[in-house]
Amino acid sequence: MKKAFLIVTTFLSVQLFAQQDELKVGIIQYKSAEKVNETFIPLMDYLGSQLGRKVNVEIVADENLGFLLSRGDYDLGIFTTFPYLKAKVDFPELSVFGSHLVDREDHYKGYILAKAGIKNFGDLKEKEILFVKESSTSGYKIPKGVLTEFNIDLESEVVNYRFSGDHTASLWALDSGKVDAIAVDDKRFNDFDGPNKSKFSVLSEFEVPYHAYVFSPDLDQDLAGQIRNLLFNAHKDPEARDLFNNSLEVTQIVPKDDNYYNDLRRYMRIVRVKPNVVVSINPTANTLEALGAQKDLIPLIEGRIQQELQNSHRFGEVFIKDGNASLVCSLDLFSTEEGIFNYQIKVNNKFIGDGELSQSELRNQLPIQFAQWLLKSQPLETQLLFNGEDWFITFGIDDGVTSEDYSFVVSRENGKTISLNEKHIESMSPLNIVFKENEDFKQGQLVSLTYDTPIGDKVLLHYEDSEISTWNIFSSDFWASGFWDKLGLIGGVLIALISAIVGRLLANRKKRRFKNILYQTNDLIKEYVEGHYKLETKLIEQKDFISKALEEGHINENQFLILKHRIEDMQSIVEAHQKRGDIILKDDQTQEIKDIVKDGKITEREFSRIMTIIKKGATREVKPDEN
Repeated sequence: MKKAFLIVTTFLSVQLFAQQDELKVGIIQYKSAEKVNETFIPLMDYLGSQLGRKVNVEIVADENLGFLLSRGDYDLGIFTTFPYLKAKVDFPELSVFGSHLVDREDHYKGYILAKAGIKNFGDLKEKEILFVKESSTSGYKIPKGVLTEFNIDLESEVVNYRFSGDHTASLWALDSGKVDAIAVDDKRFNDFDGPNKSKFSVLSEFEVPYHAYVFSPDLDQDLAGQIRNLLFNAHKDPEARDLFNNSLEVTQIVPKDDNYYNDLRRYMRIVRVKPNVVVSINPTANTLEALGAQKDLIPLIEGRIQQELQNSHRFGEVFIKDGNASLVCSLDLFSTEEGIFNYQIKVNNKFIGDGELSQSELRNQLPIQFAQWLLKSQPLETQLLFNGEDWFITFGIDDGVTSEDYSFVVSRENGKTISLNEKHIESMSPLNIVFKENEDFKQGQLVSLTYDTPIGDKVLLHYEDSEISTWNIFSSDFWASGFWDKLGLIGGVLIALISAIVGRLLANRKKRRFKNILYQTNDLIKEYVEGHYKLETKLIEQKDFISKALEEGHINENQFLILKHRIEDMQSIVEAHQKRGDIILKDDQTQEIKDIVKDGKITEREFSRIMTIIKKGATREVKPDEN
């Protein structure tokens, strides 16, 4: 009996050990399954051999990998570009750590090309555009976003479009003059040798990043670090060099973060992922001694720095002392003489600024100046674009850029620059900044955006100033203070508590209002499914209603964007119906939508599913003989 028990126990232990030592990898298929397996299975086997672990590699559907990775079913996921961007929205805890090079490049290019005489996007109105197919990244998905950015709506009557099914077929159609514009990738374009190729007009050139390598949030951090090092250095290992001679031409694994995909996010109407920040204050022993009873001023300053950075809208999460961030900031604080303090700020161990403040200025001015130094050290760069009417850049209010605090420098080919400021701006929106006409502007010029407010001149937040406000009520210093000081602080604490409670109640009320508006918006989908197609007026009314709700403070900006996104998607369906006639849904499709919307509580994932079903009914591919 004991022997049998020992055998069973040993077997279970071995099984448990084997499960713990297994590395599970999920990969989204692109190209053929044979090529994907031939490229990635040997690489993952190499990784497993170096870690002393068994590796299990599986091909996973693109819509499932984010969910499975988030709950720990896989340790490592390898996404193609657009599925990763979608998964990041649904599962924000996912974060890319690397990508790969193909033929030693970290991206490939795509083009929107036009025939001679068409010089900008404004000239495409009333013209015909040929795409490759709806699933093509460079042949449809990104070009559609580029066109939207240049005020060309594919679902309007402004342009006509159809699909060729093949990049080379699109090139020949443009070369022979059968269409006015096409979208193709660089490889097919470079290989093409049509007689009229030299006459093509390049309306847009865009870069397409490669795959996203993503860890499960549940993966042990030490193990994650080992995997990073092994993958990033595998191309140098003589034992692994043959792995990078593969049919997909993957030549190296390289470090990347979410910023790598930000240019594509705007094509999907997704707000750019902003860099996370870690902040730590390092006071010297002399500083702590000089602060005396106000030692707890340090955590107060940390909290206010966190507020300043978040209010700038330039950064993602702001962590104090520890966190996963691309910007690691340290603030060294020194006491030089009685009541005077010097500070130095470093970002990723690089000095960016310093200053001198009195003790009375520390709590209010130090957080502001810290934020300003950091903003100055992180300029933004983008390209100047022209849509036939306006010169603009794809940064705006959502990116924390304001006309008062930022200057804009446009680089010219001759090495000279054009300096722009508030008076040169025509308009600003959440996504774009439109500049007034300038004869020196050219499409594609580099634009640098720099925070140029003098240090200390701008107050981003207002703080009440009170010498006793940082005292610790459990310290002897506090109880040795005067009656009115004690009463003032205790009263202040009570007021703060009451304010917090009232604020929470108001926040809950705002949340309820948002849900009510969201359910009203969702009800429009119900009306659509039940056969009431004339929704244009209601959609416009609902759009005005949510704008008013934002202005009156009933909903916040994020809630407004969610509602606006849903209405715009529904408007695109209505426009497709008006353009192409009845939208035909199968009975099972209609029933699936009804099941989702029956209680009005539609999640973002459910909403995306509804739009996918309806758009399949709304999209009718035009056959070649329908030119």
